[in-house]
Amino acid sequence: PLLFLPLSPLFSPLPLINPAPLRPYPHHMAKPASSKKASNAPASSSIDNEFVSAYLQTSSSLMAKLEALTETLRSGAAVKASDLNVSSDLLQLKRLNRAALMDAASCEADLEAAKRDTDEKRLQLANLLYEKEHLLREIQMAKELECKELEALEEAEGETIVTKLNSSKTPAEHSANLAALTGCLEKRRSLKRTLADVESSKVRKIQENLKKADFLSSLPHHLQQLSEASEPLRKYMKLSSGNVDRSKYSDARLLLSKPLYVVFCNLTSAGEDVSTVPASPFPGATVRSHFEALNGDAFNADECDVLKPHPHSVAWKPAGDGSVVVFNYVPDLEILTCECPLSLKNLFPSDSGSLTPNASNHHAFPKYNAGRGVVFPPASLYPARPYVWAQWVGGMHFCVREGTRVEPSVRTVVSMVKLRLRARGTLDGILEGMERAGKGK
Repeated sequence: PLLFLPLSPLFSPLPLINPAPLRPYPHHMAKPASSKKASNAPASSSIDNEFVSAYLQTSSSLMAKLEALTETLRSGAAVKASDLNVSSDLLQLKRLNRAALMDAASCEADLEAAKRDTDEKRLQLANLLYEKEHLLREIQMAKELECKELEALEEAEGETIVTKLNSSKTPAEHSANLAALTGCLEKRRSLKRTLADVESSKVRKIQENLKKADFLSSLPHHLQQLSEASEPLRKYMKLSSGNVDRSKYSDARLLLSKPLYVVFCNLTSAGEDVSTVPASPFPGATVRSHFEALNGDAFNADECDVLKPHPHSVAWKPAGDGSVVVFNYVPDLEILTCECPLSLKNLFPSDSGSLTPNASNHHAFPKYNAGRGVVFPPASLYPARPYVWAQWVGGMHFCVREGTRVEPSVRTVVSMVKLRLRARGTLDGILEGMERAGKGK
């Protein structure tokens, strides 16, 4: 209250005499000398105490001067110029008041900044608490979730896939569980990609099967058209247009070797009377004696088995006179032989049937060579002959000798065999007639 007293009329006309030294601002300038004393109070409280002490000291000094001036005026004594030296105290009070206002404004700014920082921290704390509660609820829901599929999978594979969360008490266990879950997740993603590939492949296969089904459904119509178109050709070739008995093909396929099955199919397709029969007994002792006499060396039973035929043969009845042509397969030499009661020698030029047509036999069995290759025994000892045309009927093509004719079709071979058999039958009839005529004379 003393700062606002109406004293300016008293002191404004008088000069300042011996002004007191100015005290520094508590917060914005250096501390006064009294602040160098030791104090246990905090720095902020020490500054406030110094500010209040300076303010009280200045106020007390001003009050004392005013009281002295008042007493002088009451006593009627003359007022000296030294008694009016209060301007320095007033100036100090103004400075202290201004410093207090500035310090209050600074404190208000600091308070606002602290409030903003506190509000931000409080908002962050609220968000963290909300997230914590959310995570706790999710963890509780995960603990209460029943994973029946995973339990069944664990029982099937005999290993633990997911460890219980309650057992994760250390960071290491938690990291191990996370690694296990990450591995399961990667496997699941890989299986999902595989499933997608399988589904796409399934769709493609279904589309392909639909196309194939459409083709198969239209196949009987196409076969009917082919049958109608080939009817003139079958009539010209004298082929049967009836249904083919497929059972005999399946039976022959189970019994015969591949070359013999080819012979069976070719002759059946040509409309011939063909059947499967057991092979003739192999004359091992006769063949052994022949090879020993031919080569001048001893042969054992195993060495003579190179001519032993397959257990099953193909019997062909080319004519109605009861003659039968039997096709055999020799596995060791990989050739076909042909047996016939009538000679089919030189049915085609240079095809006597005495040597094997497979040139590799001469190198694989050098003991049988005698300088001339693998030579078959005479027909009286071993009636089967390895004719070249028999190899061709069985689908076997070897390098033939110079001058040997290879026929272009099975039908030509069939025609030549039938022609030879008819010719031999006619010749035999003529000879028998001549013999009877000679005996009659």
